[in-house]
Amino acid sequence: VLAAGNLVPAKGFDVLVCAAGILAERGTNIRLRILGEGPERTLLESLAHEKGIAANTEMPGYYKHEDFAGHLAGALALVVPARVTATGVREGLPTVIAEAWISGTPVIAAPVGGIPEVVIDGDTGLVFEAENAEALADCIARLVADKMLWETLSASGKNHANELFSPDKNVRTLIESIKSKTRFTGAG
Repeated sequence: VLAAGNLVPAKGFDVLVCAAGILAERGTNIRLRILGEGPERTLLESLAHEKGIAANTEMPGYYKHEDFAGHLAGALALVVPARVTATGVREGLPTVIAEAWISGTPVIAAPVGGIPEVVIDGDTGLVFEAENAEALADCIARLVADKMLWETLSASGKNHANELFSPDKNVRTLIESIKSKTRFTGAG
C-alpha cells in the first residue's frame, strides 16, 4: 500500500499507519510505503513501532517524480488519508490521484478538499471517512480480498483519468474559455 506527500498533519499519514496496525491485528499484514519527507517522520516511525508494523513499513524519504510510476506499479492501492487540520489546512486535489489512475493503481481516499469531486466511492476508488482508521482498514481489506473489485477500480480510474485529464479535453476547455471571455469582453 502506497502513500506519497509531505509528512505533515494535513496528509493524515498517521491514520494510514493506524489502519495498517488494525489490519495486522486482524491477521492481514500489508507492506506500507510512505514516500516523502517532513516534520511528522519521527511521529510516524514511532507509531509504526507502537502498532507492531515497523518491519512492514518503509519510509524512504523524498522521491524523484520520474520514479513515482515504479512505486505505483508495485502497489495494491494509493491511499490519500487527507484531513482538515485544527487550523483549517487541507488537501486541494492531489496530483498523485491522477497519476495512480493513469498507472492503473486503485485509489482509496478521504473526502477532503477537492478529492470528492473526482474519487467516487465504488466507481473511481474507495472512500472512507476522514480520520477513521477502522474504515480505512476496511477499504484496504476489501481490495486485498476482492481481485475483481481491484480490477474494476483499476479500469474505472484509468478511464476517469483519461476523461478528466486528456490533452484533447483540456485544449477544448481552454479554447472554449478563451472564446467565452473574448465574447464577454468584446475583445477579439
